[in-house]
Amino acid sequence: MSPVQKRRLPEMLPRLSALGRRGNHSFGKAAAQMIELIALSIVPPKAFVAQGQLHNLDLNQMMDDVHDLIAGSSLMTWAVLGLDISFNDMTKKGCGTGWQGQVYAIGETTNRRKLRDLINKALPKTTAVPRPIRTKRFDGSPRGASYALKFQFVQRNSYWNHKRKRPCWNTRKVRLNPPEHKELMLALDQFGLAGRMTVIGLSLSKNEMGEVTM
Repeated sequence: MSPVQKRRLPEMLPRLSALGRRGNHSFGKAAAQMIELIALSIVPPKAFVAQGQLHNLDLNQMMDDVHDLIAGSSLMTWAVLGLDISFNDMTKKGCGTGWQGQVYAIGETTNRRKLRDLINKALPKTTAVPRPIRTKRFDGSPRGASYALKFQFVQRNSYWNHKRKRPCWNTRKVRLNPPEHKELMLALDQFGLAGRMTVIGLSLSKNEMGEVTM
């Protein structure tokens, strides 16, 4: 990613955070029972390529598919979708290593359970991706909003956690190695910041000062 793109990332965070705070406080009691501000992590199982092949991952198509899936559900009044990518080491699960595309979203939903079930049906789980969709409440914090515009990425190593009451697969986050970091930065620079974010029920524009508004 170019230095210019990095400098523009902070411009977006106050707008995303303000949208979140507005979502938490701008509705009456009855409406608040129906509309919930949430964050979603969506992992399309097919958005996976081997190391050295990140340039072959169609990130535009992945973003378009998730956008259309959420917009077509009519279960979110507005949403901001951001691109996320991780280098996953799943050798212990027998799934090898490679790049996994993901989409992080924040917005308001009228039915979180129904939305989660719809996405689960559209993106069936696999051994490599046992939970294609995760949802949680979003408090409108700048830290949470910043995840939709992140420019620091990690490697996720899968391991079997036998210390839990119910043993299961977990992931451990570590820093990317230089070769993977270089491959990712080159791919993101080609993809551009504009392609890394899309919106539903909102519009993006710039004012006379060059600030991004929603």
